[in-house]
Amino acid sequence: VTVSALPGFQLHIPINEIWSIKPEGNLGLTHDFTNDENIIMGVIGAKTLATRRDGEGWELRWGLGVRLAGEYQLKDNESEGFAILETGLDYRRDTGFEVLERKVNVGAYVVAQSFNPVWELTDTPLGDSEVHSMVELGLSMGLKQPRKIFGIRIERVRVGYKYGDGFKGWTFGSRFPF
Repeated sequence: VTVSALPGFQLHIPINEIWSIKPEGNLGLTHDFTNDENIIMGVIGAKTLATRRDGEGWELRWGLGVRLAGEYQLKDNESEGFAILETGLDYRRDTGFEVLERKVNVGAYVVAQSFNPVWELTDTPLGDSEVHSMVELGLSMGLKQPRKIFGIRIERVRVGYKYGDGFKGWTFGSRFPF
């Protein structure tokens, strides 16, 4: 059982009508109650997103990402790092319905991730994770124009099933991860 806070930033830089690039970074702290351990975590990377729309009410998004992630366990004085390579597709279709006076669309998505160990300066690997790749399949529903409810910007909700290398679990989120 853990509790985490991982605040960060993401910049959205449009390249043209289709492509955008999104540099991002996070730095935070986790407490692992099982091992009574505090962990400092950090992530830095970039993602790209291509969005294709037509006049028929559909949208296709393709994302690519590369991130470096690391953690340092304060009590055990251990560190671990890895690179994440990922890609995903998101297909959205207008429904003709409205919620909160906004047009609604539904979607389906797939995201594939590969986790690769990072090498230290001494050319020795930093730990070897049991998880090397994951796939997430999911469904989403969103508003064509975001709406604020209680000060929170609501644009999209999604539910997915993530699996890979002995891991299985449900995910919940608010947007396509790219």
